[in-house]
Amino acid sequence: MKKILIIGTDIFNYKNSGDKNFWLELFDLIDYKNINLEILSLSNFNGTSFYSQIKINHFCPVFLKTLKGDKIRSDFHKNYFYKSWAMLCLIPKLKNIIKKDSIDTIHIIDNYGPFMSFLKLFFPGIKIIGTAVTYNPTSNLYNLFLKWSFSKFDQIISFSDSFEKVLRKLGFRNVETIHWGIIPSKKIHTKKYNLIKILWTGYLQQTHEKDFVYSINIAKKIIYDNPLIEFDFIFKPEHFNSIFLKYSQKGITIKQSSGMNFKSELRNYNFLLCPILNLNSTLAPPLTWIECLNVGIPVITTPRKNIEEIIYHKFNGFIIKDNFEELVKFLNSDKKILNKNCNRFIKTNYNLNQSALNYQKLWEKN
Repeated sequence: MKKILIIGTDIFNYKNSGDKNFWLELFDLIDYKNINLEILSLSNFNGTSFYSQIKINHFCPVFLKTLKGDKIRSDFHKNYFYKSWAMLCLIPKLKNIIKKDSIDTIHIIDNYGPFMSFLKLFFPGIKIIGTAVTYNPTSNLYNLFLKWSFSKFDQIISFSDSFEKVLRKLGFRNVETIHWGIIPSKKIHTKKYNLIKILWTGYLQQTHEKDFVYSINIAKKIIYDNPLIEFDFIFKPEHFNSIFLKYSQKGITIKQSSGMNFKSELRNYNFLLCPILNLNSTLAPPLTWIECLNVGIPVITTPRKNIEEIIYHKFNGFIIKDNFEELVKFLNSDKKILNKNCNRFIKTNYNLNQSALNYQKLWEKN
């Protein structure tokens, strides 16, 4: 029986939002005949809970208790100083769990920065795996940061083929790609309204305020001559700022929504608008895109490296530069074939059942 300890932030015994829903759904598909999973979750409280048969140890470092309200959900997730500090605070808790439960493998599913490299010093006899979700460089030091963070890991799991190539260029050899995914939808949401509804969302890691403003400008240009096209801009509650409401106008709605409400609201939309202006960012691809494509919603985005991992122009989405007239024709085209293409693409390439089989093999062999 292999004993695997999963370490991540805000892993609860219920679905909320973000990539943790992927992991919970994946845990449901694992065969536990030869595997025993346990979780150490960096949370804003201390305690124990269970997700099915999996024990979740919730741990709150003392300094996190001083970050009130939204700061726990915002600054901590963005600031690697906090994350690295949290990793150091985890060491004593880790020692207790490992001593008690004889852990074989530690699998870290969030990036806590360079201090992760110290884990091998404290636990030399334990195999350490890290999941590399997305490559989103924001400074010239980003590659150095990555190299230091994963330098002592026995294995790195990338969510995308293109990120695996980046990691190999940085000198890592122990890299494997396991796509994240979703349970393929049996039902495609084909909207038959005269009004075309387009969604923009902040529910992905690569989206920044400049992407939001860029999308607002696209929306303004399109609705100026097309009154039967409307846009909804939806934010996570923790990222919503009332100043964004200044962009509201006829045909453009700005609002916030919880993760579960967001997923149920997808059936109201014909397209997802999601430009990403950071050309150095390597798509995971975003789980939000996978969720939209799964239910037949094509994605409108911008030209960028490795986009072909998830979007094919006029097959399951539209890659826009300044071709607004062509985009409007695309929006008004017959969408039944597009809807089917989106769903089929996810079944073939981002199927959670296959992801679960791959993680099963990974954990059993380690």
